[in-house]
Amino acid sequence: MADFTSRIIHKLGLDVLSEVTPRGTVASGARVFLVKSSCAETVETGTLTAPPAGSYSPEQLEHDIEAFRDRLAEDCARKKLGLKPPPQSYTSIRVAPLDRDHWSSNLVALVDWQRPTTAIQRAVAEVLNLTAKEDGACKVRIEIAGRVIRADVLAIDMPTPCVIGRDLVREISGDVYHLFEETVDRFGKALRDVAKAKKQTVLVIGKYGENTERLRQVQALASIKGYHAILLKDYEDIQELSLPEKALLFGLLSCFVICDDTVASGHNEELPILANAGFVIAILCPTTGCSSWMHAHFPTSFRNVRVFEYSSDISARIQEAILWAEQQAQQVTRDWNELYPWRQATFPRGTD
Repeated sequence: MADFTSRIIHKLGLDVLSEVTPRGTVASGARVFLVKSSCAETVETGTLTAPPAGSYSPEQLEHDIEAFRDRLAEDCARKKLGLKPPPQSYTSIRVAPLDRDHWSSNLVALVDWQRPTTAIQRAVAEVLNLTAKEDGACKVRIEIAGRVIRADVLAIDMPTPCVIGRDLVREISGDVYHLFEETVDRFGKALRDVAKAKKQTVLVIGKYGENTERLRQVQALASIKGYHAILLKDYEDIQELSLPEKALLFGLLSCFVICDDTVASGHNEELPILANAGFVIAILCPTTGCSSWMHAHFPTSFRNVRVFEYSSDISARIQEAILWAEQQAQQVTRDWNELYPWRQATFPRGTD
């Protein structure tokens, strides 16, 4: 039996009150439910239409109502926090009836976050031989963003061949922002990938050749801590970038940098680039001295740089260096979030 009890749903750090009210049935026997989400003075409402009772199990009804409540609660929370949806955008889709294998030619579809349900132009539906039920919905297969899904779309008179609404967006990707990035804003998707990599990646620099084994040791110990440790030599060059620019790019993608400064090499050129960019850098240096005096002042000049000297047991010092770099990177994140006031709602105090 579906649960119509009013309750609090936690979304984006807010408590959203969710209420469900049955509104009876329509001529076809389909059941209608009014769903309301509220957070203080912010309110979002939506209508869920379910098939007649005989063709729909109570478990499926409960699943659909819960999913609808969850989506509407998130919409309400986003509205309360002032998180604006992406603008309307266009993408290419293909449509076919459920019982046929052939696809339509590519259709231009408008992705509209503000529209709750997906719709198709009535003239297009007729050309594709889509059969509409009494409530105007057609069962179709849609190919979009590299996925093929089954969906109910409304056949209505409108100027656009198809409008992708929130219902389909959620089913495709779970989040309208993800779909927008997949279909239109490739740069936005790249930024999300960078943000994810920034939390998990560690850049390891130093001399290659006979010294590569030591770098692999650093890489292995960082991996044990749950990081994805990378060496520049393991990745192909990007032809539009110089070697210093490649080091800077990989530094930007990393949570922190571990430098083995045992033997002089090209890393002596990379270190000042990374340090001047403000990255967190742990430098491993033998007690007999680092490879060059040219960056001996770095720990004094840059707050995010520290030297870890070692004699025989380098493994212990590597682990200490990783621990310090990890904590320092977290502190830097907190500092930036406190410095920029617009980050306060998205990254509350205490989150890294």
